[in-house]
Amino acid sequence: MFYKSGNREAVRDTFNSDFSKTGYFNSPGYPYKSDTEKSKEFHFKGIPGERVRIVFDNFNLYRKNVNNRCGESDSVLRYEKENQKVVNLCGNIVPLPIMSESNELKLEYRQANEFPEEKQGFNGSYAFVTRCKPATNDTIETQSLTPKTPIDIASRSSSII
Repeated sequence: MFYKSGNREAVRDTFNSDFSKTGYFNSPGYPYKSDTEKSKEFHFKGIPGERVRIVFDNFNLYRKNVNNRCGESDSVLRYEKENQKVVNLCGNIVPLPIMSESNELKLEYRQANEFPEEKQGFNGSYAFVTRCKPATNDTIETQSLTPKTPIDIASRSSSII
């Protein structure tokens, strides 16, 4: 689905837990950058009581090295309730897993780089989960999913603004 976002054409993908509890998403043209789609939104909508878990498998975005901020870089913005921006992700370090605060989450990809062939973009997976356990011993666990191995938060970092 296309819509206007500022002066750019953008694409919106909506993932509903009524249709599928798990799946995959990626930046336009991944693993090759798309020079036609400058923005893309990912809407994740669960039923009440569910939360959205996002895990990036690959994350390689153009980053302009300006005071360690995303500024004029390609980025992924995370929005929670009522479109409140929570975090801005950029660079080439795979971000930590994301767990939404509610049953809805929005991610917005913005391409600032004029030379899209320089970086791959990103891909990841989503899961609508229920009854989340608190993280303990630097791991993330949920009762509704059976992870292959716990995710070691201490060994992963991201560029966050």
